[in-house]
Amino acid sequence: MKDSHGDRLRVRWHCFPLEQVNHVNGPEWKLWEQPDDFRSRGLWALRAGEAAKLQGELPFERFHMALLRARHEQRRDIADRAVLAEVARETGLDVDRFQRDLVAAARARCRTVAQKREVLEQIDALFADAEAHSGEDWTPAVLFNLKLHRASDTLRRYVDQHREPVT
Repeated sequence: MKDSHGDRLRVRWHCFPLEQVNHVNGPEWKLWEQPDDFRSRGLWALRAGEAAKLQGELPFERFHMALLRARHEQRRDIADRAVLAEVARETGLDVDRFQRDLVAAARARCRTVAQKREVLEQIDALFADAEAHSGEDWTPAVLFNLKLHRASDTLRRYVDQHREPVT
């Protein structure tokens, strides 16, 4: 899609883990606030995405697509930090930096409790915004100019029909 539509299409990925949506403890429980040893299918993948973003937009996109393929096509365990490092290596990320940033992402890249709270509030706000706009508990959910759509075919049709940039 990006190849055929260039600057008319800007993709912004937001965290919307179903593990958060479907957790038995309700909306006050936050996946991203759990300790490193919390058994989760998506916590370390979420952190890995944040670490990959620090290497730039294109490296993040390569990593993110490879991570989706690793999980959904190759059935690799993306809760395993070694698998995340393999995917980082396979996509050309600086693996040493990725490993450091992964640990930093686990610590919310903050030096003080106040900074950590601010980062967690930002994640909460992004999640709440995605949840408010989708109203659904499925992925992938795609928003075009704040309107929910479900499939990549819809994305292609929508972008083809609109002349203005799509975010």
